[in-house]
Amino acid sequence: MMKSIKKNLIYQFSYQFLILVIPFIISPYLTRILGKENLGVYSYVNSIAFYFVIFAMLGIANYGTRAISMVKDNELELRKTFWNLFFLHIISSSIAIFSYCILCFSLLKSSVGYLHILYVLSALFDITWLFYGLEEFKSIVLKNTLIKVIELILIFTLVKTENDLPIYTAIMCGSYLLGMLVIMPLAIKNVKFIRPNWKLIGKHLKPVLILSIYTLSTGIYSVLDKTILGIFCEKADVGIYDYGEKLIKIINTILTTVGTVMLPRMSYLFEKKDKTKLIQFISYSFIGIGFLAFGSVFGILGLGDDFVLLYYGKDFIECSFVMKCLTPIILIVSFGNIIRTQYILPSKKDKMYVASFAISMLLNAIIDLSLIPFIGINGAIIGTIVAELTSVLIQLLSVRKEIPILKFLFKTIPFLFSGGVMFIILFLLNHFNVFSSINIVGRLSIEFVIGTFIYFSISFILAFIFLKKDTILILNSLLKRKKEVNNI
Repeated sequence: MMKSIKKNLIYQFSYQFLILVIPFIISPYLTRILGKENLGVYSYVNSIAFYFVIFAMLGIANYGTRAISMVKDNELELRKTFWNLFFLHIISSSIAIFSYCILCFSLLKSSVGYLHILYVLSALFDITWLFYGLEEFKSIVLKNTLIKVIELILIFTLVKTENDLPIYTAIMCGSYLLGMLVIMPLAIKNVKFIRPNWKLIGKHLKPVLILSIYTLSTGIYSVLDKTILGIFCEKADVGIYDYGEKLIKIINTILTTVGTVMLPRMSYLFEKKDKTKLIQFISYSFIGIGFLAFGSVFGILGLGDDFVLLYYGKDFIECSFVMKCLTPIILIVSFGNIIRTQYILPSKKDKMYVASFAISMLLNAIIDLSLIPFIGINGAIIGTIVAELTSVLIQLLSVRKEIPILKFLFKTIPFLFSGGVMFIILFLLNHFNVFSSINIVGRLSIEFVIGTFIYFSISFILAFIFLKKDTILILNSLLKRKKEVNNI
């Protein structure tokens, strides 16, 4: 069993890594070939299509995984659960696809809009929840990895000019659909068909709808700013905002992986009622994540301009402003994720968890609609930061009497200081043009090495002065684990 879990984790993390790496590889090429106007159009239409995708899925992904895992050892119950849930999924997906087609042919009326029908259609065949419930990750990960690689090759070989936006859209939307279609035969083979029953479908409907509140809230929140920007501003602004935000999301995905890894362990400690060790793990997470998060924030502030110029090109230099303004999100999301995955979810505070996201989504919509028509991208930035901060504050306040949040945050102050010192030195190097005679690749490399050395050195010194006990315990734990791995 443990071997199976380890394999599944390897497959899942490998695929998540690939999903991060491919956009990172392809983005500099796309910004130079398609340009901010075309990419803005794609981001805008994709945000609209995404609403229909999340409606098609409702809360079936989360509920389906849980429901399948509970009956996977009983073949008859497994068949009943899957086919009744899939029939419910067909109904919601059909409504979503039909609704998008009406919108597409009446309002969007563009090749990019028409091609996104493939993207919305992919939701109908998205049954990954079946395989997650069965803990069979290998097939879907390997097949979708192959599709992602083919997607990358097609973009480099077929997208050659700014007129190739329809080709890029066809590749992206087609790969979504193909990724879902290739796993359907495996599902049909493993779970033989059984006629759906309306009573059983109705039994699943209520919990699916409850979980859909969370799914819809987080889904709408993730793309609403781009939709409103596309309505009230130039499409180029959507491209600038989207690509500035992408880099922040990549960092957040890496940092929040810690929470994903820790969730099973924290759930186990809750079950054993071992609060002492639970609090200890949360404390260590704040220190570790604080070190990475503050380093990322001040690194972006110090190197953002040169990085964007090199990575995206001069036409996207405004992305640097967006990226720098959104750096607080790194801290908010990172610390909030620790509380969510290591305390709120293991302690089953589901209602508060869902409510916090629903409130933040509503607040984000109000701010975006109020500010974006007047101050454009700045309004989207404000809405995103306020919404993220609101959801985290609600969650922190709900557990303030159970865990010492302020004490944990106080332990990250050394990294705030070392990050500030790094930023000041990088700022002075740029202000006085110390490396101006060197090309941008060389300049960025030198400044990165200098910044990293300064941040790591000061952080470790301060950690051993102010967090000596915690630092020694964390290092001992890591070294012990490494030794155990080597002995296996």
